[in-house]
Amino acid sequence: MRKKRLIFLALITSLTLVFTACGGVDTEVSDASGGSGAAAAPAEKAAAPGSKLSEEPAEAGSEEKAADENESKSSSEASLPQFKVNNENYESQGEHFYGSFERVEITDNDHQVLKEAVKDFFDATRADFDKLCADYEAEADKAAEEAEKSGEEDPYTPSYSHGIYSKVTRSDNQMFSVCVNVYSFTGGAHGNSFSYGVNFDTETGEVLSARHIGDVTASVKDYVLKTIDESGKEAEEGLFPEYRDTIDTMFSQNMDELAYWFDDARLIVAFQEYDIAPHAAGILEFGVPYHDLTGFNTKYIPKRDFCAVTLNNNGFVDFIDVDGDGTDEKIRLENKETDDYYSTFILHKDEEEETLKFEYYYSATPKFVHRGSDDYFFIEAMTDNDWTDTEMLDAKTLKLITEFEGSVRNIDEEKITIVTRQNALGTWSGEKDYTYDSKGISTDQDHYRINNYSEGDDRVSLTLKTDLEYHTAPGKADTETLKKGAKIYPTTLYETEVGFETETGQEGFITYESDEENGGIRINGINENDIFDGIMYAG
Repeated sequence: MRKKRLIFLALITSLTLVFTACGGVDTEVSDASGGSGAAAAPAEKAAAPGSKLSEEPAEAGSEEKAADENESKSSSEASLPQFKVNNENYESQGEHFYGSFERVEITDNDHQVLKEAVKDFFDATRADFDKLCADYEAEADKAAEEAEKSGEEDPYTPSYSHGIYSKVTRSDNQMFSVCVNVYSFTGGAHGNSFSYGVNFDTETGEVLSARHIGDVTASVKDYVLKTIDESGKEAEEGLFPEYRDTIDTMFSQNMDELAYWFDDARLIVAFQEYDIAPHAAGILEFGVPYHDLTGFNTKYIPKRDFCAVTLNNNGFVDFIDVDGDGTDEKIRLENKETDDYYSTFILHKDEEEETLKFEYYYSATPKFVHRGSDDYFFIEAMTDNDWTDTEMLDAKTLKLITEFEGSVRNIDEEKITIVTRQNALGTWSGEKDYTYDSKGISTDQDHYRINNYSEGDDRVSLTLKTDLEYHTAPGKADTETLKKGAKIYPTTLYETEVGFETETGQEGFITYESDEENGGIRINGINENDIFDGIMYAG
């Protein structure tokens, strides 16, 4: 396996990404809730006097100080960094290669230094991405030419791809952390992935390294081994027999030689494919709670009494202080395969367990949310056609609160964003924001947001085959006309209307109804496919 690792490291080196800015080779999500691993207790406990992070006695007047901190916390939270993740596609010249790039962009005006630092990083990453895509495309074209000359009756048609996918895992006024996953397929049985992290000081924009965060290498290593040891025999049997020797070697240097990033509650360290497990195991991530990081720079401990993190779905345990009593509970999602290809999912918390209601699903991923005195699990399960449903549980009792269609894209203190599949003028990921509490979820939004993660030419557009009347506001009776050949970009989806923007940014709304006879929808009595080019439905 050592030879395979060396070959793969050579591949990583050839990608010439900005590793010095990332602290190693690391990597969604696109939601801001984090990667897999373990969650910590509230940050106040993590930095408490007498903990591993502080050996100083409590100060006199600490109650007044805490009150001041709470007051400043609420004002600082009002200006947390705001961001979006945009999809950008590589402009392929042929049909044998596809490249996809996700760029993180700071969107508020209160963090200009951070905005520039993030832009500089993704500009440099994009430049290297374009160079590598050009090389891959040339290789794909050459492979296609050779296949055509082979004289075979049904020659192999190469289809190479390369993608960079970004997920913000922490965004507060101390740190802005991004997990980046790089995937390449250049023929063969499967592609290759690796992950790396880039972590910014929110105030200065500086890219953080081991020098900034402190000497945590020993405690991270100890926690990784603890997680493996307590995950059970089945999880450990999925690792290479020599995994401990590999971990010893990898942690013999500082953290900058490893792949790591941060979320609301933990430092996440990643092991790449073939590091300690076969390719089928994927990239293994282990989360170390801040209060278990000996030597960690307390400047970067989150100040908010809130965290939203994604937990392991691969048989490894997570350790979470679910009820805020200072003791971590051992959390594990068990996946028991059934005879019909699907699975039964059982959520374990120490000695307690709860069998989830999902039927006919083949994978599930748990998320943990701590907010003040409340703790929740959101378990997302996926079935055929990538259809996703979610169960929301009280994390203290493991009792079901509610279940709903779709997946949770983003979780913050005030709301969650739920994504469902929507069909009108094509298939879209439709988003709505919901409030959530111990009674469940609710929303007063009457529309879905669609088509809002791409920019420029990568944004999905539809071209008119004929003139079309539209309204200037939802529900209005007035009409204006779009001319044949015009492009629109759908943006919102109501029960009977689709909102859109034109190429000049003008907004409009199209009234529709279901077309029972031909499928899809009808506009002004005409099937959508007779009005627009470019409509794509999935599933």
